[in-house]
Amino acid sequence: MKLKALFLFSIFFTFACQSVQFKVIRPAKINVVGMTAEGKDATVSIGKWQGHSPHAIDSLIAKITQIILNAPKNIIKLESQSNGVVVLEGDLSLFKYEDKLSSQVQQCSRYNDKTKKSETYQCTMYTLTGTAKIKVSMKVLDGANGQVLGGDMINESTSLQTMAYDTQPEIIDGNRLLDQLESMAADRLAKLVVPYRDVVSREWLSCGSVSKFCDQAFNALQAENFSSAKEFLFQAIKILESKQGSDSDFAATWWALALAQEFSGEFSNAKASLEEALKYDAEKDIFIQELASIRREEENAKKLAKQGLSDE
Repeated sequence: MKLKALFLFSIFFTFACQSVQFKVIRPAKINVVGMTAEGKDATVSIGKWQGHSPHAIDSLIAKITQIILNAPKNIIKLESQSNGVVVLEGDLSLFKYEDKLSSQVQQCSRYNDKTKKSETYQCTMYTLTGTAKIKVSMKVLDGANGQVLGGDMINESTSLQTMAYDTQPEIIDGNRLLDQLESMAADRLAKLVVPYRDVVSREWLSCGSVSKFCDQAFNALQAENFSSAKEFLFQAIKILESKQGSDSDFAATWWALALAQEFSGEFSNAKASLEEALKYDAEKDIFIQELASIRREEENAKKLAKQGLSDE
């Protein structure tokens, strides 16, 4: 079956340049048995979790569970008991918040209403530093035999400071910091078994004398119409060939075509178009870097197909 990548996209503009964003689906790191179009439903269940904070463990599991339930095309099913195709076990060994107040004597300035002059005085700057920490590991086990299929370990912290002169600084919401860390951990751990959405951005170059066609291609991409976008760009190339267009116009048009082909799953054609762009600007960094990107996207498309997410 011919592989096609699942790409949606939106367009945004910056003052420096025009750019195009592509929304893509990334494959899970582990191919869960049954996660294919023709296979049975892939099921994931929550196994044994341990740690010093039962409430935090429940919250983390709830976040991971929600990500599983929101998997693209509902490709992953959640099994309530520990008898899924794969079982997730974990250890939340560290989950805490602590803050520390420090002070420093400084010279400050203030306006004296009586003397109508600025004066210096000795003041104290108080700094409150709040730090949240998390250390959690998760294993993905084969539900049939308990074999470890993969895993990940996260050991992260995040800090926030508030400051004030000659008074106590504003209190830091430690629970919010902990929740941010926990959400980050859940997102990363879930990616072991759940395909996930991502966004990539590419620069859209000016096509010069054939900008009319490139603009039409750009608008077609905004409407998620890859076919029309490619037609406009092929027309632009024909016009450049007939009028012996400039190297920069050729490079930009071939580049645009390569992007349209890459993010519609035509990887071989995208490579060929990018090679054409390089003929006209062999030193363009984004052209050189995109060759590696095409290879990565092609590999991702193959993995997605194995996980039942190829576009029909």
